[in-house]
Amino acid sequence: MTAAPTFDDIDAVHTVNDTHHQATADIDSESKLAVHHNKTRPHSKLNKQESLTEEDEDYYLSDTSSSDQSSLSNLSRHSTAASDDISVTSLDQKGGTTEQTNILCESSAKLTSQVKILRITYLLVTLVIMLADGLQGTHLYVLYESYGFSVATLYCLGFATGGLMSPITGPLVDYMGRKKAALLYCSLEAFINLLEQYPFYFGLVASRMIGGFTTNLLMTVFETWLDTEYRNRGLPKEKYELILRDSVIVSNLAAIFSGYLAHILASRYGAVGPFRGAVTCTVIAFIVVLCVWTENYGSSGSAKKENSDCQSTECDEQKKESLVSRRNSMYVFLREAICAYASNSKMLRVGILQGLTAGCLQIFVYLWVPCLRQLSATSKPGTWGLDEDGEPAYGLIFGAYMACGVAGGLLAPRLRSFVTSVVQPLNDIDAPIQTIEIDGEGIVAIRPMSVEVLAATCYMISTMLLFVPVLVQEESSLSFSNTLAAFLVYELMIGIFLPCEGVIRSLYFPSNARASIMTLPRVIVNFAVALGVVSTNVISVKTAFGIVGTLMTVATFLQISLVSQREWSSLFSHVNDFGEKLLASVRSWSSSLPKAALSRRTSVPSLCRLSSANHRTGGSDTKTKKNKHV
Repeated sequence: MTAAPTFDDIDAVHTVNDTHHQATADIDSESKLAVHHNKTRPHSKLNKQESLTEEDEDYYLSDTSSSDQSSLSNLSRHSTAASDDISVTSLDQKGGTTEQTNILCESSAKLTSQVKILRITYLLVTLVIMLADGLQGTHLYVLYESYGFSVATLYCLGFATGGLMSPITGPLVDYMGRKKAALLYCSLEAFINLLEQYPFYFGLVASRMIGGFTTNLLMTVFETWLDTEYRNRGLPKEKYELILRDSVIVSNLAAIFSGYLAHILASRYGAVGPFRGAVTCTVIAFIVVLCVWTENYGSSGSAKKENSDCQSTECDEQKKESLVSRRNSMYVFLREAICAYASNSKMLRVGILQGLTAGCLQIFVYLWVPCLRQLSATSKPGTWGLDEDGEPAYGLIFGAYMACGVAGGLLAPRLRSFVTSVVQPLNDIDAPIQTIEIDGEGIVAIRPMSVEVLAATCYMISTMLLFVPVLVQEESSLSFSNTLAAFLVYELMIGIFLPCEGVIRSLYFPSNARASIMTLPRVIVNFAVALGVVSTNVISVKTAFGIVGTLMTVATFLQISLVSQREWSSLFSHVNDFGEKLLASVRSWSSSLPKAALSRRTSVPSLCRLSSANHRTGGSDTKTKKNKHV
């Protein structure tokens, strides 16, 4: 392979080229002088249409000195060598361009491969985790009721513990690392599912209290690990939303299969069978996280700057260790989260409303079983959703819920594209754009109205659906079917707005302490959920659903408040434009009506007048006939 030319070789080539051009110019000038000299000589026989004679050629050659001929030959050799060097240089430059193109292609293929690997590993863990959660969720109410304990009290303990642990769960996750937190979650979930297999009251109390903590871990650990890992690897940002969408679909598919698997395990091992399967799934998740996942932490931007300054000034090891411990302390993370909420009202609203939607979903998971059981008493035999004994088919219904969630996850990107096209401003130059900084990698422009409007619409529909159990009449034979249909559509809405919530969190929450920010609002929400669940011992199920619907109403208005005034102006401009187009269409349609139709319209009154005249004439004729008869 030919070596690439050095800078000295390139300078030499340029020098030779300059010399060659100068010498060529000198030769041209000398040749012109020589021709002019030949023309002035009296014995030169130069004809205009013939070439030079032999005497003229001998004279011209003799006029050229030997030194000029030698310099010309030397310049010719140098020019040939320089041309060869330039050819080699151009070939090397072409080879370098091809090599750079190959490097870019290899880098792009490597990034695509990393996205696929990260996607597969994250979705695999999500699959087994949600499968375990679905296995215990399908029969948890039935298991506690078979033990003869108060189901509402046990559920209340879980939510109350989750509320107490919420302030420290997020900082703990950021401090200890997301991988270690995921391993802790798998270990605690396996322990919980073992305790719930025995009718020991204090063991069940312990399992529910630990379950409140693991619920907070489930809501924060896995998504924050994916977000930070995705950014640390420098992967394409447009693929992140697809992974969130796929995680929703995989979660619902796992829940669908968990209903069928729970039915098989319950038929073989009894009510504790699904919990044994949950233990197996959590063990599989533990192994995958331990062997495949890499560790990442929450970080503070100010601490990063201080750490870099410390390295630049070559601080001692003791000072670095104290800086790292101060940066990673839970107190710093908690303080940053509180300051973030205090300084940004939109961030606080996002935290509260998403906590409300999560709380409503958790209460719904508890309430749908007693609600459908109560309404099934007045249903006709053979109604869909009832088993042979006339009881709700919990496994089939749970699988149908999750199927609706999968359908919602599939519809979410299409609906988001439709909403984006609808709310797109008439003048793209004036499109409201919000910029956010992601891990110091750069400023990303995002137009939030599409996901915000879609989420608000889903919340509004969910509010109306949750009020259905309050409005139906229990004596009606259709109350069970109507309520079940409302619950299915509610699960469809959940599948649509969950990916939107992930995008909104990425838009408003900084990634360096996202776990802390996401967990803090759930303190109030968890206590509200616990109060709502335990109140079912006193209040009716209808009243409880009324409370849940009210909470969803609050979440709807909070979501609507996130839309800026400029975004509303953009939406209203679309409405006005649509109204003007509709009015113009009506006017053009009315003007294009045929004249015959207009004449028929005008002839109707004349026909009416003619019939009335005939009626009056007929009356007078009758009177005349009567008079003649008399």
